[in-house]
Amino acid sequence: MGRWRPLALILLGLALPACSVYPVNPPAAHPLADAGRPPGEPAQDRSNALQVILTFSGGGTRAAAFSYGVLEALRDTEILWEGRRRRLLDEVDLISSVSGGSFTAAYYGLYGERIFTEFEPAFLKDDVQGRLTRRLLNPWNWLRLGSPLYGKSELAADLYDRLLFHGATFADLERPGAPRVRINATDMTLGTGFSFTQSQFDWICSDLSRFPVARAVAASSAVPVLFSPVALHNHAGTCGFSPPAWVTEALARPGVSPRRIRQARWQISYLDAGQRPYLHLLDGGLADNLGVRGALDQLILEGGIWGRMQREGLNSIRRVIFIVVNAEPGLDLRWDRNPGDLALSSIVNSATTVPINRYSFETLELLRSHMELWRREVIQQRCGARPEPGCAEIDFHLVEVNLGSIADPAERARLQSLPTSFRLPEADVDALRQAARHILLGSPAYRRFLSSIRQYDREIHEK
Repeated sequence: MGRWRPLALILLGLALPACSVYPVNPPAAHPLADAGRPPGEPAQDRSNALQVILTFSGGGTRAAAFSYGVLEALRDTEILWEGRRRRLLDEVDLISSVSGGSFTAAYYGLYGERIFTEFEPAFLKDDVQGRLTRRLLNPWNWLRLGSPLYGKSELAADLYDRLLFHGATFADLERPGAPRVRINATDMTLGTGFSFTQSQFDWICSDLSRFPVARAVAASSAVPVLFSPVALHNHAGTCGFSPPAWVTEALARPGVSPRRIRQARWQISYLDAGQRPYLHLLDGGLADNLGVRGALDQLILEGGIWGRMQREGLNSIRRVIFIVVNAEPGLDLRWDRNPGDLALSSIVNSATTVPINRYSFETLELLRSHMELWRREVIQQRCGARPEPGCAEIDFHLVEVNLGSIADPAERARLQSLPTSFRLPEADVDALRQAARHILLGSPAYRRFLSSIRQYDREIHEK
């Protein structure tokens, strides 16, 4: 037996990886959405009167570098608000992200200022795609990937954790001073957005605080075919969760709004753990490549913004700014110069990219139109029966940071044509960072916002 022992050990070593499984999202004994940061309590000394919301789009390293450039610009923007000099970055309340943008959002949410010294070498200027390829070509990983419970996205999540997140969970994102981070994926069955928030996890009776950040980012960036879906276990029915009022009202009154009914039916499907014992998540860009639509739809379905402000103790809001960072590529006209059959890769790319870009445009227009409705709603509620001085002081601002806004046509075309991958030359990473900075600081909408808060601060001190 002694001479066979080395061979037995080798076979055992080969067999063990084949049993690899993804980590199961832990169940929760009761709903946990209200157990986090108390509503209305700003992190550190962040003001409740100013709400800064960032959204980071998908687009691989191109998107990660572009959104990183926006963070650098906000770090270098000083404002005077409520008598205090602050960096605008310190006032960021929420970052909602998709795919490539989720790497930047999650890293900043976890490590704060360290992003400005560590993120470039650790991710932006590293050959992450080459690392992924080498992992896929490693024979030891072939056996792991042979398991039906361990796919390419799990292999990617392991790499992201080693490079960036180091075992961090969503509990670590609740560090003092951190903005809220909303990582978005797509429910493969419904085709709708799935956000890694505790309110979403309450539907499946799961504890988000113990969920690995790396795995959420892997789900958010799980491009179909290239990566496998990320699976979640549905523990619905075990924690006493009750659907919110808008869902039960929509199902009880089916003649009110077809759109609301459809959304309610999609949501209620999560409660059927018998039919949906597992959820499969893909790249968030398939449902919304801006990271805007999920929160926007929720506000619309809930009936407006005032109720949310009341619940979160944000009645004192005076200025809200949405900075939407969109690293979408430009139109690829090469296909129209080919008279014959096109490559399958070209067809797949067109079938995904073009509809996503069009949907992003419609989402921004929807956000823009609702900002004015929200403004009127807040003024009406504040200044109704017993108006008080300053009750009408509320403004919403939308700033788009889009590669299409680059002034130089040649540079715009070059950066828009960069591939959606996890490997870019260092010079291109730097060019994307600088482009984001110039677009934001040069944006008329951004300058109007800065002027607005300066004017508000002067008026406050004159009273």
